[in-house]
Amino acid sequence: MGKCQNAIADKNIGFAPMAAAMMAVNPIVAKAWLDLMSEGARFAGQRMNRDLEMGKAMLVCKDPSEMMQVQAEFINTAFAQYLEESARYSQMSVAAWKSIVDEIRAAHTSEYNNIPL
Repeated sequence: MGKCQNAIADKNIGFAPMAAAMMAVNPIVAKAWLDLMSEGARFAGQRMNRDLEMGKAMLVCKDPSEMMQVQAEFINTAFAQYLEESARYSQMSVAAWKSIVDEIRAAHTSEYNNIPL
């Protein structure tokens, strides 16, 4: 185990206490964080499956040109998927920030905004 992992294990830092602390401070931030982490885990799992499929496809190649074709298709597909994922992350981040800003504005809006100065 590396130094960082040992430090974490020694302090018994886990996901649940961190999530609980974030929920206590700001549930909107915690939800946004959990959504982003869930999306990242989903995408990583999907990419790992694609990597395994690529390995299987390479094993059945009969010549180098066929292997190059498999690799080219894999790279093009992966690039497109990473582009889509980055756009999805951006959209999720913008939506999260909008929710956070809306909450802050609502919390700091005075009920007396219609009084002329």
